[in-house]
Parts: sequence; C-alpha cells; structure tokens
Amino acid sequence: MSLKLALDKIRIIGMSNLHSLLDKVLDLDSPSTVQQYLRDLEPAIGKLETSIDEAIGSERSYNKETAPNTERMRELEKAIGIILHDDNPSNDAAAVPKAKELKAIRERLATLKGLTETSVETRAGLQQALSAFESRKEEMETRLERLRSTDATAKAQEEAAAALKTARTLLDNTGSGANVDSALQRAEKRQTTAGVTLERELAKTAAAAKDLHAAPVQQDFK
Repeated sequence: MSLKLALDKIRIIGMSNLHSLLDKVLDLDSPSTVQQYLRDLEPAIGKLETSIDEAIGSERSYNKETAPNTERMRELEKAIGIILHDDNPSNDAAAVPKAKELKAIRERLATLKGLTETSVETRAGLQQALSAFESRKEEMETRLERLRSTDATAKAQEEAAAALKTARTLLDNTGSGANVDSALQRAEKRQTTAGVTLERELAKTAAAAKDLHAAPVQQDFK
C-alpha cells in the first residue's frame, strides 16, 4: 500500500487531523515553530500506535472466532454428507437443520474473513503512516538541533563581535600608537624642563646662601 493510500485510509477512518498534520507547511527556520510541531506529533504518533494495537486486537478476535466456526463447518459438512449418502432417503430431513446451521456459519466466516482483511489492510496503512510520522519526527528533531546549534553559534559570534567592538572603542579612546608616543614625548619634555628649572632654582639657592655667609656680621652695641 502506498503512503498516499495509507493516508487516505487514515482520513476515512476518522483521522483526518493526522493527515493534515503530516501535510502541514512549516517555517523550518523558526525553532519555536519546529518545537511546537514536534509537540503536536507526539499525540498523533500515540494515536496511531493505539489504533494499530486495536487493529491487532480485532484481528486476533476474528481469528479466535474463525477457528471454532471453521471446525464446526467441517463437522456439519461431514454430517450432512453422511446423511445424504446413506442410501436412506427417509433420513434426509435430518440434514435440513444442519444445512441451515452450515449456511449461517459460512456467512459468518465470510464476514469474519472480510473484517480480518479490512483490519489487516487498515493496520498496514496505519503502520506505514506511523513510519512516515516517525520519520518526520526524526527529521524535525534533527532540524531543531541544527537550528539550536546555529543559533548558539550565531550568538557566540555576536558576543565575540561585541567584545571586539568594545575593545576597539577602548583602543580608540586611548589613542593610536603615534598618539601614545607623542604623549610620552611630552611627558619626557616636561620632565626635562622640570629638571632644568630645578637645577636653576638650586643654583640660585646656593648663591644666596653663599652671599649670606660672605656678608659681615654687624652687631648693634648699645
């Protein structure tokens, strides 16, 4: 049975919502959409599994009923054959109720056969649909994992880019290498100037001290 026929069978037996779920058009680039779709698949798969179990149970029930009816049909056929071939026409009337019972059993067996065949066909469709749903689930799980991985990678790259941008801003605020060298040169020039000034002031201080020692000491005598 083709997948299309299987899905048609599902629609016929009242599972059209599952059919539409499998045909649903998704935004495969949206992690939240894919995740929701996976959540929707879970009960759908569970419903298919339950329906398959029910079909198997029905088949077993039909088979259980078929076995004794088949045995009884053979007994009746044999008994009717004996009655009709015993060379005693007076006994033929005894075959009538058996013949009626045989007819009813044959009709029931025919019904059971039809039910069994329908159940087997339906179960095959359900199993094929279940396989399709499980494949879709696996595909979506792979897709979701890939989306999450891509999203995580993109986030890491964005954070790295932001960190680099911040670092570059800090470098820009402190100036280029040339500006740093220029600032260093200015500091060195200030240091040199301060040194010259200090030497000059020390020289003046030393000269003043020398003059002070060389001046005569004047005493005030009263």
